[in-house]
Amino acid sequence: MSAAEFSRIVRVDEVRGGLAKSIEATETERKALARRFDLIRIESLGASLELAQKAEGVEVRGTVYGEAVASCVVSAEEVAQSIEERVDILLVEGLPDIPGDDELELGEVDLDRLPLEGGRIDLGEIAAMTFALGLDPYPRAAETTLAEARRHLMTEEEAAAQEEADRMSASPFSKLKN
Repeated sequence: MSAAEFSRIVRVDEVRGGLAKSIEATETERKALARRFDLIRIESLGASLELAQKAEGVEVRGTVYGEAVASCVVSAEEVAQSIEERVDILLVEGLPDIPGDDELELGEVDLDRLPLEGGRIDLGEIAAMTFALGLDPYPRAAETTLAEARRHLMTEEEAAAQEEADRMSASPFSKLKN
């Protein structure tokens, strides 16, 4: 995994007897991740993870947690989201190459495997990806907020009429017409 906005590198040789890590994103990292995930802001982001050496690779288990504020898909109002997601992945050397034209059927166990690159594990990127997967892809404000926002919305016909009125009032001939 490459270094990203929220990077906490652990070397594989540090994991030999098992390793527990708690990580928290800084304000600067949260701002960068909010841009990456198209959020208004990320209030908090952290993870409590345990790493264990396995015959196949390195197992990472734990919990990613945080608070985010997204934009409502209907009204653009702010929508708060609380995230608490389990992490249970296996980082392995040499994942098979997937040919571009072939169809590949993945089993449940395949979805929890990620490549282990260069003997380094980026716990921050694992936490960031897990956090993003826990976000509501279509956040919606409360119904009362949506009802208030709908009062300010125009139909297409109303918007066209308003645009025409604005255009006419800007015309130098509109003053002569009146």
